[in-house]
Amino acid sequence: MQRPTARRSTLYKVFLGPQGLRPGWKIPILVVLMLVLLIVLVTPFAWIIGKPAPRSAAPMSLTLANEVASAVAALLATALLVKFLDKRPWGYFGLPLARAFRSEFWIGALVTR
Repeated sequence: MQRPTARRSTLYKVFLGPQGLRPGWKIPILVVLMLVLLIVLVTPFAWIIGKPAPRSAAPMSLTLANEVASAVAALLATALLVKFLDKRPWGYFGLPLARAFRSEFWIGALVTR
C-alpha cells in the first residue's frame, strides 16, 4: 500500500524546496535584515550626534558613524544568515576568522585604493 504524501501549502512551496530555503529568497531576506539593522544602529547615532543644519554639509562624525553602522549591519546580517539559514561556518565563505588580517587582507586593501 502506498503511503499518502503530505500536502504542502503554496506558501511552503514558494519559500522552501527539497534542500531547504530556495536560493532566490536569501537576497531579499538579507536586504530586509540589513535595513532593519541599519535603522536600529543608525538611529541612536543620529539622536546623539544630531542632524546637520539645512543646506550645510554633514559633519564628519555623522558620516563616519553612518559608514561604521553600515559596515556593522552588513557583517551582522551576513553572519546571522550564515549561522541560521546556511548553517555553515563563517570561514566556508572565504572569510576565516583565524586569517582575518593576514597578508591577503592587506594586499586587497592596497589594490582597492
